[in-house]
Amino acid sequence: MSALRHTTRALFAGLLSALAVLWGVAVLALAVLQTDAGQRALADALEAGLSTPGESEISIARLDGPLPQRVHLEGLVVRDSRGPWLRIPALTLEWQPLDLLLRRLQIDSLRAPQIVVERPPVPTEPAPEEQEDEASGGFPGLPVDVVVEHVRFDEVRLHQPVLG
Repeated sequence: MSALRHTTRALFAGLLSALAVLWGVAVLALAVLQTDAGQRALADALEAGLSTPGESEISIARLDGPLPQRVHLEGLVVRDSRGPWLRIPALTLEWQPLDLLLRRLQIDSLRAPQIVVERPPVPTEPAPEEQEDEASGGFPGLPVDVVVEHVRFDEVRLHQPVLG
């Protein structure tokens, strides 16, 4: 019985050690996100992950806030092959990052004092699987459910090419 007890204690101690290391890594990651370098690295990762070279490219001049629960972006620009078509000088996103563990993107608030749509974006050819989804009236599948509670855009400027 003492061998089983010893094994159980060793297993429990190992699990506690692993949890302590994970907790330490999470705290370190959150601390890094509060620095200018960490925020720039996150902005660069978002730009790379959300952009499709040659089709749609996103740039973020600055990212800050008490990350990760509140993200404030400055100088958000969306470009296509003809150049910038959407500018958002400032955007604040408040969300529940831990809800991603439940396969849900919970956005509590999305706010922008101003959005400028300079022209319609250049149309792109959808991938074959997107064509099938559009034909069926659905959206391309997301790995999470998206819930948006509150959206506020104080001013939306539509330039002449958008208005026709």
